[in-house]
Amino acid sequence: MRESKQSEPAQDLLAMKSVNIFMTQQTRDVLDGNPEENRSRAVRRFASILITAHDAGNAKILPEVSRVVALTGPTERRIIRRTVGVEWVKAIVWLPRDMMLSVDRIFGPSGITPSEFLRAAVIMGVKPSELTPFVPFP
Repeated sequence: MRESKQSEPAQDLLAMKSVNIFMTQQTRDVLDGNPEENRSRAVRRFASILITAHDAGNAKILPEVSRVVALTGPTERRIIRRTVGVEWVKAIVWLPRDMMLSVDRIFGPSGITPSEFLRAAVIMGVKPSELTPFVPFP
């Protein structure tokens, strides 16, 4: 097999970084239950859709991500857990460094961390029909 040689900066951008995100156990089960796509790949796909849409000029991405982040903060997760009985679990996902830089570039100025953005991307990306009977958000 022929080895491809990449410069160090290019390899650095492709390096993977782990991010811990909170999601409901049902969401994690959906992501982990797909035989064709692992959890990290699914999260990268969801994140890529939002990043690409933002970079293409969709002005609705940032406010919508901000709204979902606000609805799923620590206090809100506790309220959801108490009122609906849904557990939030921590899951590790892997993202390329260049995707992390894009997240920081787009959402960092609004105070949204990569973990918060990815939580929103998962919530926005998983189909509600896959989570029935629990859908915590309007």
